[in-house]
Amino acid sequence: MNPAYLPKTTAGILAWCSEECAEVGSAISKTLRVEAEQSGGIVVALESGNPELAGKDFETNRDWILREIADLELAIAAVKKALS
Repeated sequence: MNPAYLPKTTAGILAWCSEECAEVGSAISKTLRVEAEQSGGIVVALESGNPELAGKDFETNRDWILREIADLELAIAAVKKALS
């Protein structure tokens, strides 16, 4: 996340963490939906990606989930700092 956009208040930090939780859930849900729609199982689903992203923008579902988890980890660290 761009440091200029980091929330400054405890409420803002909590909202950011909540948003990041939802983004992790969305990435996982969409990946599992790919698994359900394809016959290749979870490995194929993780290696699939958003068909709207091409070239340098392509990202596998595995990388998408890991990116969202990294964002959530940053938000969790900020929450811990704000609440301590």
